[in-house]
Amino acid sequence: MQVAEFFYGMVSTTEVAYYAYIYSMVSPEHYQKVSGYCRSVTLVAYTAASVLAQLLVSLANLLYFYLNVISWPLSP
Repeated sequence: MQVAEFFYGMVSTTEVAYYAYIYSMVSPEHYQKVSGYCRSVTLVAYTAASVLAQLLVSLANLLYFYLNVISWPLSP
């Protein structure tokens, strides 16, 4: 459990640093547009991953266990 918490902390810290870098490179009048782009990319990626998982389960008869194994290293 502590290993998972460590990696969750690392991912959260990296995400904060990434957004801080993005906002430091953009002028303040573009913050709203950049925020929209960042949020859109996150939602599109989440949707694509969900659709892919559904296709793997429905069409390839992949067990949920393997979805868990595939997604574990990628999840925050």
